[in-house]
Amino acid sequence: MKKFEYKIEKIKPTLGMMKLKFDFVEMESMLTGYGLKGWELVGAEKDTTPSGQEFFILFLKREVSES
Repeated sequence: MKKFEYKIEKIKPTLGMMKLKFDFVEMESMLTGYGLKGWELVGAEKDTTPSGQEFFILFLKREVSES
């Protein structure tokens, strides 16, 4: 039976040109790094805090070897 471990990452926006924005190039680089370590993105959600700040929650998994 396959076994997996999971990781949850919260991605906050950065300040750029007087407004908050997401750096998708940086996010792509981060996800590529995780992928090279065996992590697979299995889901993503965009959410908002009560104060109105948006952020992404990324759900990743990777298979673990059976010992």
